[in-house]
Amino acid sequence: MSWVARLKYEFLLWGAHALKLIPGRTGCAIRNFALPYRCGANVTVWEFVHIDKPSQLDIGDRVSINRNTVINAAGGVRIGSDVLIGPNVTIYSQSHRFSELEKLIGEQGYDQLPVVIESNVWIAAGVIVL
Repeated sequence: MSWVARLKYEFLLWGAHALKLIPGRTGCAIRNFALPYRCGANVTVWEFVHIDKPSQLDIGDRVSINRNTVINAAGGVRIGSDVLIGPNVTIYSQSHRFSELEKLIGEQGYDQLPVVIESNVWIAAGVIVL
């Protein structure tokens, strides 16, 4: 990665972090406007939600994503309508490869597969979705 690409990525991280800190419904509206995820009507992404690869995230209507949730959407994440996601939830669409025992795990790369959460789902606090 070139130094220009790294610098651009750093600025994106700083901007996304700043957006996470804005509280209340005003913060939810600003995040829905400024972050590159696709979302329907009446979506609340509360403060302190961390989203990796937000351009790969698609959110339906009337969805609430509660505080301290982490979403890694590198492999794509689609959330249907009328979904409630509790606090401290982790959703990952990416995983380390680990099948080659002679290689270090950090050298094996990643598998990226989509995660689909259907409509009318409640994901309770602390759940991990892989």
